[in-house]
Amino acid sequence: MKTTESNHSALRNLQWAEHAIDALVLAGVRHCVICPGARSSALVLAAYARQDALTLSVHYDERGATFFAMGLATGSGRPVAVVTTSGSAVANTLPAVVEASLSHVPLIIISADRPPELRDTSANQAIDQTQILSPHTRWFFDFPCPTDDVNAVRFVGSTVQHAVARATGPDAGPVHLNFMFREPLVPSAEALEPRTRPALGPPPTAAEALAACPGAVVLPNTLAAVAAARRGLVVVGALKGDVERDAVVSLVKALGWPVLADVASGMTCEGAELRVVRHPDLLLRNAASCDTLRPDVVLYVGGPVVSKHVFGLLADTALDAFVRIQSHPRRSDPTQQATHVCVGAIAETCKSFSELNVKASASWCAAWAEADRVVAAHVGAVLGTAELNEFSVGRALMQSLPVSHDLFLSNSMPVRIADMLGVPLDARIHVAANRGASGIDGIVATAAGFAHGRQRPNVLWIGDQALLHDLNSLILLRDTPPTTVVVINNNGGGIFELLPIAHAGDAFERCFAAPHGRTFEHAAKMFELGYEQVDSLEAFTAALKKPIRETESGLIEVCTDRKETASIMRALTE
Repeated sequence: MKTTESNHSALRNLQWAEHAIDALVLAGVRHCVICPGARSSALVLAAYARQDALTLSVHYDERGATFFAMGLATGSGRPVAVVTTSGSAVANTLPAVVEASLSHVPLIIISADRPPELRDTSANQAIDQTQILSPHTRWFFDFPCPTDDVNAVRFVGSTVQHAVARATGPDAGPVHLNFMFREPLVPSAEALEPRTRPALGPPPTAAEALAACPGAVVLPNTLAAVAAARRGLVVVGALKGDVERDAVVSLVKALGWPVLADVASGMTCEGAELRVVRHPDLLLRNAASCDTLRPDVVLYVGGPVVSKHVFGLLADTALDAFVRIQSHPRRSDPTQQATHVCVGAIAETCKSFSELNVKASASWCAAWAEADRVVAAHVGAVLGTAELNEFSVGRALMQSLPVSHDLFLSNSMPVRIADMLGVPLDARIHVAANRGASGIDGIVATAAGFAHGRQRPNVLWIGDQALLHDLNSLILLRDTPPTTVVVINNNGGGIFELLPIAHAGDAFERCFAAPHGRTFEHAAKMFELGYEQVDSLEAFTAALKKPIRETESGLIEVCTDRKETASIMRALTE
């Protein structure tokens, strides 16, 4: 009798887990990342049995798994679920949840938990999971232990469907579902074996549907503020997908204003009609340039931009209007100057401004173009040699990238150098970076997920410290489209060489630069990646073509001198 009751209790665990997984699929989730663990056994079995509709990935590190899921959601445009066990496993999802929250990426974190009688008792692996992610999630729900006292199909199904709706918009971001399970966690082999999985039915009738924001209604006074511009400027941050990018391209063509486009915007492609300024970061470091190029109206579209000097120009300028177009209602105004905020689907909102009859000043546009030409000539003079350094490698990488590939940029130096170089990229190449919290954690995992979500070959440009930080996620590259990891190894934190603390002598070298004295040949071998270390620009270009031509991922290591990099940076910015 006791065995039968135990099996019944365990079967309820599995049934609730199945209802949850089915609701994910019905709500549009097509990928689930599994982290092995005992308490989440029912959830894992339920997901495993639904592989007719759900693709599974497995990673043993919850931190890396969640970053992988975030990259996957970014690349695929769909919400992605992550299943973890209880305890510190949930805590390890936090870094990626923070990034996903700030980057508005839809994640569904599904954690298993101890039953209520074990909470706050110092029971093993029992921590407070109800608050651990809450400051960074759009919604949280704490499921009770499975019971026969409620209609599980309606209760679990509608709750999970609502969670997916909250994750996907209009303020997209991570949500957290916490499932308490009592032991026995799953039925015995005898009770489990004859059981068949029922077919997916229609969505639960009680499910809430939060429709994606259809586009803001742009008020007449906002349109009038843009129409009145004499020196209009468009700033384009990170965009999500071709639909947003195409709408913004149409907008800037219609306005004819100069465009400051972030490297992750997809707007750095060729085309004189776009009036894209190639080197805004370097250009706006010059005080004289800023004085002659101050706008009266700014139209800002999309997410954050890498260059702090773009924000510096805006912060130091008395604007008649600062119009912000964004897909979410959260405050995105670091200079605290926004006069008009349009919240809604970016593509729809841009159409309203594209219909304005605004004529750009020829002299205003010519001033930006000439300033950009002067900076481009300066960059060419500084980087004109064929020597191997971080800048020449970055330029060669971006110039050699085939249109069949995408580019993922690590934080710290790679994303800054890429933004600074201003190399035009084909519109078919998608560029991505974790610029929500801008950390160096989880970069490899995110890039792997991005490649998987896009289902296109990918190049990851990363520094040595960021790669060391996420070394175990190299294992994820075995299941992704071919990914070429280009690691710039300057034996430490090169970006600190650009800060005033660089003059602190031994304290700087030990505590900030933190040299490690390692190369990555053995790491590549451990994870069965092709490997090549290059010592010339010609060798790098040749090595870059090898993994791109092949069907497997590989790692190219370029050893540079961080002090030389700092010297080149100073030469560029003078």
